[in-house]
Amino acid sequence: KRNGEYVRKRLNESLKFNGEKIENIRGIGSYASFDMKKGSNSDFFKQALNTGILVNKAGKNSITLRSSLVIKSNHFEPVFDALNNYKI
Repeated sequence: KRNGEYVRKRLNESLKFNGEKIENIRGIGSYASFDMKKGSNSDFFKQALNTGILVNKAGKNSITLRSSLVIKSNHFEPVFDALNNYKI
């Protein structure tokens, strides 16, 4: 539960820097999801995989994060780094 809250909090904080990239942050428990604003989710998905981050595509624009139950908050940082470095 805490990890999910942390991820959603960080995603909402990242809207300040990535508002042109993402929107509609949502989730429950350790599950979090957001929509890519421009284009499809495929480009971000490929970039994340190339940097060793496992994310899921859902539909045309959504990205989902499903964490392990034994993950620590700092393990999510590569996701936020990838989002910050993602070029539209």
